[in-house]
Amino acid sequence: MKKRFKLIVSTIVTLVILNLYLIYQTSQLSHEVWNLNEQISQTERHLDNFLHSIQHDLSELKQAEKWVTAIHFQPNVRRSIPGEIYLDVEWTLRDVEQDSNVIFMYKAEQSQDWIEVTEHDQSGTTYQNTIVVDPKNDYRYKIFAEGAINKGMEGEFIPSHLYQPTPLNLGYTTSHSNHEPASIEISLEQSEVVFDFYQIKQVDAIIHLDDGTEVAKSFINEPHPYFEQLNDEQLHDPILDLWYINIEEENATRIDVEVTYNDGTVRRENLALHW
Repeated sequence: MKKRFKLIVSTIVTLVILNLYLIYQTSQLSHEVWNLNEQISQTERHLDNFLHSIQHDLSELKQAEKWVTAIHFQPNVRRSIPGEIYLDVEWTLRDVEQDSNVIFMYKAEQSQDWIEVTEHDQSGTTYQNTIVVDPKNDYRYKIFAEGAINKGMEGEFIPSHLYQPTPLNLGYTTSHSNHEPASIEISLEQSEVVFDFYQIKQVDAIIHLDDGTEVAKSFINEPHPYFEQLNDEQLHDPILDLWYINIEEENATRIDVEVTYNDGTVRRENLALHW
């Protein structure tokens, strides 16, 4: 009996010691895993910082090696007319060989023919000229210098917002009565324009009804009642040129918004309705 009791006690003690050992080993292993994760995280942070530093150095090196160090396009409001936009261009070159022929080239994106401009106003390595673009097209430009050593740059886009009408910011909200759609308010905002002939003159809504008929209505161009309720502190952003209309035709399926500009250009936007 005593031998059996001693055996049981001995077994229990052995199991307790074994469990304590396993707990200790598990704790040690968890600590090692935590240390390993920390080392991995530190290595990742170090690599991220290293890569960022390399990218920064490469960017500075690329900038320093750019032949065209600066270029600026400025719309010429005085000379521009609808369909014929004048852009004043000024660019600076890092270096130019004496007697080199500097050429500014540009073309419509869909065209194969480059327009070359060779006569420039020059001050040191800074050049100025004026180009003419059609607002219906997107344009690319290149700059070359022909001399003992030819230099040039890859073609880049001329910023289209300088000579094309601003995109239309069109949206609508619906109001409901007794869980049924009651009306739709459509609003159109226009930001400040470069040219007066890009100013919106009139906005009309062509309302398509589910019986196949159409109804035409004009937008209102005056301060919105909502903004009149706000004070200057509540108006965080300046009010843009706002056009809006309230449509109560519940059987409307689609609305075409026709925008007429001062130059006579008409743009149409389709607005699919989701009552």
